Amino acid sequence: MSVTKRNTSPQLASPSSMDPNDVLLVKRRVPDDSFTHQEIESSALELPVLERLFVQHDLPSLLTNEADMHSAIASLEAQKQLMKLAQRLWSQWQHDERLYSAIADYVDVCVLKRPKALNDMRWHHSLPGLSLVKYHLCTAGLTSNAERNEIWERHCTLTHHRRYAEQFCCSLPHVSCHYTLSGVEWAISQIRVR
Repeated sequence: MSVTKRNTSPQLASPSSMDPNDVLLVKRRVPDDSFTHQEIESSALELPVLERLFVQHDLPSLLTNEADMHSAIASLEAQKQLMKLAQRLWSQWQHDERLYSAIADYVDVCVLKRPKALNDMRWHHSLPGLSLVKYHLCTAGLTSNAERNEIWERHCTLTHHRRYAEQFCCSLPHVSCHYTLSGVEWAISQIRVR
């Protein structure tokens, strides 16, 4: 874990041992055992919400339960259905400039391995299927299975780090959380108390 101080706006204050404009920036690697591999993969495609999304978009269902769905997504037909759903969702969302920007940042990190800090957790809470759309956009145009596998691994890593950041932010609401390919970052500041 690394800790650095960063100067920010004057309305934020810190403990008396620090300058009132300092914010504590903490970077942390995510523990490997914070989620199981199956939980990460399930979140990476949002398996728990897929059935509802298939019904809403008049697409044939993959299967009736999440356990069966894990094995079903290995089939080519199921993968085509997933990408068709992702395309429909993206066609509804692509005109929102803020969401478009957040997804473009995600693609930069996942595909190009750029060291950007991502903070798109609120989008995930309001847009079921966003993880699937992000994966679809990261793999659009790829023909090599090796490239797809690399993107899948990075997508799962980012999903793992996002889920960890979400848990952390829920427990500390005055903390600003971001996630990257290397872990989770959070900025801690205190509101001036009189």
